[in-house]
Parts: sequence; C-alpha cells; structure tokens
Amino acid sequence: MIFGKRPTASAAETKGAQKPPGGGAPQNRISLAASQFVALLMQNYKDANGVHAETIIGAAAAVAGDAVKDASGLPVYDAQFVVTRESEDLLVGERGSGLALIAAAVGNAGGDPRSLPSGRALLARMAAAVGGPSYPPLSVDRSHYPHEYSPQAATRFRAKVCVICAAQGIVDPKEIFVTCALATAMLIAVTAKTLDPVVAGTLALEIMFGVSRMNRAALDGLSRENA
Repeated sequence: MIFGKRPTASAAETKGAQKPPGGGAPQNRISLAASQFVALLMQNYKDANGVHAETIIGAAAAVAGDAVKDASGLPVYDAQFVVTRESEDLLVGERGSGLALIAAAVGNAGGDPRSLPSGRALLARMAAAVGGPSYPPLSVDRSHYPHEYSPQAATRFRAKVCVICAAQGIVDPKEIFVTCALATAMLIAVTAKTLDPVVAGTLALEIMFGVSRMNRAALDGLSRENA
C-alpha cells in the first residue's frame, strides 16, 4: 500500500530534540547514540522523495520494542507471549519508560499526551490481538500506516544499534532499550511539522508494545522469508 511521502528533518536537527530523564555522562552517551541511530535510519529510509515519516518512526519503534526482550531478561527465542513486571516497567513505568519518552516527545512537539492510548490499554490490546491476522493492531488511520511491515526492522537493525551503543560504552540492555526509545522520540519531534505528533506517538507506541511481545525466532524467520 502506497501513501504520500512526508519528508522529515535532517538527522542533524535531531540533536537536542529530546533527552532522556536525568543528567550526566550516561545520559549524554545515550543521547549521542540515539542521534546516531536516527542518522542510520535516515540513511536507510531516504529515497528520491525524502523519508516517509510513519515508516521511519515505525522502524525505530520496532527496534525499541525488540530491545525490551533483552532488557527484561525474557527468553527471547523460546517465549511466545510473555509479560513480566520487568517488561511492563520498561514500557509503562513512570520514569524513563517507552511510554514516558514518547509522551514527552508528543508534548514537546505541541501535541496533547493525554490523547495517547494508556499503557494498560496498549498492553491489553496487544494481548487480545496475539495470533490474529493483523498484529500488531494499529488504531491510526490507514493513511498513516508505514510502507513496510515495521516489525521486520527489528531484525535488520538489532545488531547495528548494538554496535552504535557499544561505541558509546552502552552495553546494559536496559540502556540500549532507552537509546532506541529515545531515537523514536527524536523522530516524533523532527517530523512534527508534517505529521501530527499524537498520530506519530500512537503509531510508535502500538508498534513498540506489539513487537515487545513478538517471538523473536518467528520474527527473524518472517524477515528472512521477505528478504
């Protein structure tokens, strides 16, 4: 399905767009790694028409959702659909979670974070949709669907984002997740002139939460089939 291209801002404009909670050297390294991940995505998704905002946001969100599995210590290759307190904290916790970073980005971009789906509602929707024909379930209008099946981006960029993080001394799986979630937040900020921040944030959260529950072996197999 083809939709109109929406050019994003340049990768250079992502600097300072959104910062993780707190301060100090670790957060500076995470911000730098997130900016570098955004630049990598820009390079991979740019074509003659620019970059389609929904597609690149979906890709970043998918990599973040995939990183939840490692950060929460789930048996990523064996688990079918596992929800633990650790994974929920990463997704919906009050500070530094995926939801918190996305909500902050939406608010900073001029959107109303209260219009985003709640964390509990997202978790419940993903659980209800597992095994269904359209997973992860998206509530945004079809005109805002990415141009690819976003979960496949998790397989393509998983190792690359780890290399970016390692170069900044980031090896803790939880910090790698925050880096990916922050990159998603940065993309929401820099696409705000062409894409409603609430739409961008909703799409990001639905893909992030959905991929966090996907069996990695099956996900990687799907990516190989469509390579």
